Amino acid sequence: MVPPRAGRSGLCQPPDLHGGNASAPDVRQVTLVGNLTADPVLNQLDDDRNVCQLRLAANDENNQPMFIDVATFGVQADVCAKYLSKGRAVALTRRLV
Repeated sequence: MVPPRAGRSGLCQPPDLHGGNASAPDVRQVTLVGNLTADPVLNQLDDDRNVCQLRLAANDENNQPMFIDVATFGVQADVCAKYLSKGRAVALTRRLV
């Protein structure tokens, strides 16, 4: 944990977690929280990389269900296939490109 630092006014300021960049956090970041609707499916691509396909169910602001398809690759795909299962609560954070 990074300790707080004293600012010009002598009051403690929160630590700088952006590596000296004083700009706001990236607004293109998305966090999804929900439950898996089925067991993850692990497949292998033509270039021998693994891909794991997941379907996440979450409620929108009107409490209506929405379903999000997610794919993970490589080592992360292996971990998802090994440890996740239908009904498991998951949280995903990614940056939109």
